[in-house]
Amino acid sequence: MANRQFPSCPLCAYWEKPNRRGERFQLGWGGITLNIDRARKLIDELGLIPQPIETEQLRSFVTWPKPPEVNEAGQQVNHIPRWASINYEHVAHVDRTVPIIIATFELDGTGRHHGPIDGHHRIARALRDGQLEIPAFILDEQRTKKIMRRRRTER
Repeated sequence: MANRQFPSCPLCAYWEKPNRRGERFQLGWGGITLNIDRARKLIDELGLIPQPIETEQLRSFVTWPKPPEVNEAGQQVNHIPRWASINYEHVAHVDRTVPIIIATFELDGTGRHHGPIDGHHRIARALRDGQLEIPAFILDEQRTKKIMRRRRTER
């Protein structure tokens, strides 16, 4: 997802690194890591077609549009989103037409959950711009398990 037009953006610069580690999404609970690169490969192999998702349903994952608050030292200090940190500078130039990825999983017997694992900045931009829907690849529970790794619990 690198964007050579915005070399000053720290996120775009990261994706330009030739030896970067594969992209992962770490859930803060349950010790779960989801491999985004593997998800993209799976989506391509299966020929999945993106589905339109109402953007408003995804608001809680990016907690937009609260504007950034800055302390005296110039550091961004507004609340941390529930699901992913948002770099407001990066939001301005992401391509919101690229489909996001939504995973389906069960956490410790609390039922089935759905959540975006790729595309948080695209969601934030769509919300900011008033876009009603955003394209999304939706991985069912079986496909999500193929890209999931759980941290081993200590005994």
